[in-house]
Amino acid sequence: SLGWNYPFLVYSLAIILSILGYFYIFEPQHNENLVKKSFGFGAGFPWSTIIKIFFPVLIAAILYFVYTIHFSLALDEKGIKDQKYLGTLTAIASFGMPIGAFMFKYISGIVQWKQFALTALFIGIGLIGIGSISSISITIIFAIIQQIGCGMTLPIVTNWSLKLLPEEFRGRGMGFWAAAFNLGQFLNPAYVNMVRGLTGSLLATFFVTGIISLVFAAIILALNIFKKK
Repeated sequence: SLGWNYPFLVYSLAIILSILGYFYIFEPQHNENLVKKSFGFGAGFPWSTIIKIFFPVLIAAILYFVYTIHFSLALDEKGIKDQKYLGTLTAIASFGMPIGAFMFKYISGIVQWKQFALTALFIGIGLIGIGSISSISITIIFAIIQQIGCGMTLPIVTNWSLKLLPEEFRGRGMGFWAAAFNLGQFLNPAYVNMVRGLTGSLLATFFVTGIISLVFAAIILALNIFKKK
């Protein structure tokens, strides 16, 4: 309620985390052969793997940030104007994020295509509920479901990318990963404005994005079931 810029003070926690990191995060022993091999973008650099990682992460980020950037505006479209109430509702919904991250511990053992389908399912159901339900209390339930999906998304996509990348190129490869994710954040408002222009409202944009997420889940399931056959 003090202003839109004050919540960004939460990023000052990074100072504390960096101090803790210095004392508690260990530096692994270096393999000199891998270090020498990791220099340059010449022969051996896994460009095909980078491309395979870059575009799925980009699409995932565009969908991921629909809620993150626009949820308060969606609540405003539902008639919630009080800033403190908006912040409270958003905070309640955000409890789904650590729940999703914690759930990754239990789903990390299943095959990765099932992990992708599961997170797309949670995000899709959540966004459809936010976009179509008028009740605020039920909207928050769907927002928690969506946040559970988002909480699973980052560890799932990160784990998948690290497994694809050769060990000597993981540092640089995850740099491309970060570039794709942040580019998705940058492109997200353009995507939202485009869909909102076609549908006429932000809530309809949430609904459409939820359908897209469910379609992705169905495609993932269908492709892998067909592959098994």
